[in-house]
Amino acid sequence: MISADVPTLLLVIVVVSFILAATVSFASLGEGMRSLRLWALSMLLHGLAYFILSLRGHAPDLVSIVIGNTLLTATFSLFLYTVAGFLQRRYPSWLYWVPATAVAVLFLIFIDNQPLRLILAGLIYGSQQLLVIHAAWPRPGEKGSRGHALLILALLIVTVVMYARTVGVAAGVIQIPSLTSPGATQTITYVLALIVPLLSTVGFVFMVKVSADRQITEGKRLLDTLFDSIEESIAMVRRDGTILAINRIGAERLGRTPESLVGGAMTELVPAAIAERRMRVIGRALDSHHAEQIEDERLGRRLRINIYPVPGSEDTVVMHGTDITDSLAAEQALRHSEERYRALFENSHTVMLIIDPDSSAIVDANTAASRYYGWSPQTLRSMRITDINVLSNEEVRAEMTRAKAAKRDYFLFRHRLADGAIRDVEVFSGPIRIAGRPMLYSIIHDVSERQRGIRRTQALLDIGAVDGRLAEQEFLTRGLEHAERLTDSAIGFLHFVNDDQESIELAVWTAGALRGCTAAHDTHYPISKAGIWADCFRQKRPVVFNDYPGYRDKHGLPEGHAHLQRLISVPVIEDGQVRMMIGVGNKDGDYLDADIESVQLIGNDIWRIVRHDRAEREIAISLDQQRELNAKLEEAHNQLLQSEKMASIGQLAAGVAHEINNPVGFVTSNLGTLESYLDDIFAITDAYEAAEAAGGPLAELKTAAELRQEKDFDYLKSDIRQLMAESRDGLQRVRKIVQDLKDFSRVGDTHWQWADIHQGIESTLNVVWNELKYKSTVTRHYAPDLPQIHCLPSQLNQVFMNLLVNAAHAIEPIDGKLGEITITTRRLGEDAIQIEFRDTGKGIPEENLKRIFEPFFTTKPVGKGTGLGLSIAWGIIGKHKGHIDVTSQAGNGTTFTLTVPIDPSSGESAQPQSMIPP
Repeated sequence: MISADVPTLLLVIVVVSFILAATVSFASLGEGMRSLRLWALSMLLHGLAYFILSLRGHAPDLVSIVIGNTLLTATFSLFLYTVAGFLQRRYPSWLYWVPATAVAVLFLIFIDNQPLRLILAGLIYGSQQLLVIHAAWPRPGEKGSRGHALLILALLIVTVVMYARTVGVAAGVIQIPSLTSPGATQTITYVLALIVPLLSTVGFVFMVKVSADRQITEGKRLLDTLFDSIEESIAMVRRDGTILAINRIGAERLGRTPESLVGGAMTELVPAAIAERRMRVIGRALDSHHAEQIEDERLGRRLRINIYPVPGSEDTVVMHGTDITDSLAAEQALRHSEERYRALFENSHTVMLIIDPDSSAIVDANTAASRYYGWSPQTLRSMRITDINVLSNEEVRAEMTRAKAAKRDYFLFRHRLADGAIRDVEVFSGPIRIAGRPMLYSIIHDVSERQRGIRRTQALLDIGAVDGRLAEQEFLTRGLEHAERLTDSAIGFLHFVNDDQESIELAVWTAGALRGCTAAHDTHYPISKAGIWADCFRQKRPVVFNDYPGYRDKHGLPEGHAHLQRLISVPVIEDGQVRMMIGVGNKDGDYLDADIESVQLIGNDIWRIVRHDRAEREIAISLDQQRELNAKLEEAHNQLLQSEKMASIGQLAAGVAHEINNPVGFVTSNLGTLESYLDDIFAITDAYEAAEAAGGPLAELKTAAELRQEKDFDYLKSDIRQLMAESRDGLQRVRKIVQDLKDFSRVGDTHWQWADIHQGIESTLNVVWNELKYKSTVTRHYAPDLPQIHCLPSQLNQVFMNLLVNAAHAIEPIDGKLGEITITTRRLGEDAIQIEFRDTGKGIPEENLKRIFEPFFTTKPVGKGTGLGLSIAWGIIGKHKGHIDVTSQAGNGTTFTLTVPIDPSSGESAQPQSMIPP
């Protein structure tokens, strides 16, 4: 049976592991050996783990079992991390720290259960070895080295043994009394723990060596390629002039190949004077260990040669030669160009600046720039462009974005002059190199007039655009702010002049004017108290104060008022009177005529819009008042209509009552006669019933027959039917009168609806029949194709009643001969109908014909009319978008013609008349 001294074997494992750690650490000295250093650390952990395991029985189990196995697990995790990192494999980070943590916790929990600990250790260690094998296994397309094979073989052996021991322990086949107890299983385990690190280390070192050799080969190939691809001469030369290496360009300049030059002497390739000088400089560079530079000329070409000592060598230099013939010619041409540029730059009448793009410093400025900006060239060269450009960085970026979008090669900026004035400029800018440094040249054109016109137009368009969308105070502020911006002012004010031309109304101050202002003042005060800023009113022309503090008479500004340095005040004049004063102030520079013109234009536009809006508001108020008045008139009209209707009903009540009383009277009489007839009939029936009860003796039947003869039973039967028919007719007459009254009045009917005009006329005739039947006959000429019309039926019935009653009142029967009323209807085209009422009455005198529709005008005696009937009829027909025509001649009757649209809401088929009578 295989057995060994386990403590000695453990000690050997520790020593070998530490030796491997030290050996690999020594081999990892230098750049790019991180993987070897990590492997050396894993060997160190391996030896430390087995050292602690060997203390079993001499140290607490917590140390020898828990810490020892935790370090061993950490060793395998470091194996995985090192191999994965070297071969550029990626694994989740938890695979590196979870195993050691799990072993520490599990072994601490099961510290007294050795079999379970061995099973857990075998599973975890075996899994870790498999992961290392997975990381080391070549991927498809990769070529594995012998080092790969050795590393994988060593790990496979230990994994198989580890799992076999785990299965044996789990099955109870293998019994291990303690960690250091002798036995075949422990001996094999520890021998593998000795051999496997050694084999895996050799395998990993071989892997690193193969990788390093490959990198060296590839690096050499890369260096050779770079060496030959450089478009300058490069050579490596010894102190004695022997050429060790030379690139393709260097050999071609000497008319040779690189292979033919290596090993030859440099002194044989160039003239003796040049060679001697070069050798002297090479010696000096090697002695001083500093680079040297020389220039010489050969075959008409000027060469610049840099000589660099090779570090670590006492007799080798690298020579780098550059043909500077063309560059020297270019430099000379550049100097001439710069001289010409300087002459053009200084003598140009165009403003020009040179700007450092990194610092925004003004590097140079020509004489024209000095004249334009008002600073000397020296002062300009001490400034930055941001000292001149008043736009913010955000505004500058926005302008550059706009220029790019518009595909224009210039920018629009605003520059400040030495006197504080602001100018709009057009800047053409581009790159230029001066003394090898990138710069920006800027050609500047003053476009203040053009931009002022554009801004004026935009301001006026904006003022027009917001008209009606802002309250008056907001609108005035908006317009005043435009004037402030157009003139680069800090404050602005706007005041209205009252109609009395003696007092003003303080309307608007801009935020700049109110900032820091603590003065209290009335919103209205006399112009006589205003200071010199109101001279524009007194003189009716713009006034400018470019030195406001220098004026003596500055009364009118209360204590605490905003400071004024400069001021423009402009009047807005209409019909020879000043209506408004608008002003701006505190511009950095003096105000010019263009500023006055801008303020005048803005002020005139503001006043035009304000005056228009105020007029519209007055018209709107007037319209509201008119609507309110119309509503009141409509209400009064409705009251009059109701009053007239009640008056008409009052006049017709007696006639209607008479019409109802006639049928009611004979129905009542017939009912009395019917009652008497019923008494006789009941007496006859009683006699027959008595005879029947007595058994039908001949005497009683004879008595009954005599009674029937006496009462004249046959006449009763025929007369009763006639009485019933007459009563039924009477009741039908009453019912029709009531229905006609209902149709006429349409109680509660106030909605537009489609109605039959003929039905409305007939119901109205029945209602007023008592007024007509004693004075006239009624003749009807109804159009058979007359359509229904969209109307207010009850109101049209009111018109028909008024015209019929008026016609009846106008007819006076002569010698018992009745007059005549003719009603005619006809369709008028496709959109309207006509209704004509003609009477044979006494007519209307010509002097009254024009007044008949006036309210309360009447020619009837007191108590006979209200004078509202025709006025109300006029209003009703007007509401229906129709009209009334009247023709009359004294003594020859009158004709009223009503023209009404079929659907008043669909168009203007009939010419509508005013609802108010003439």
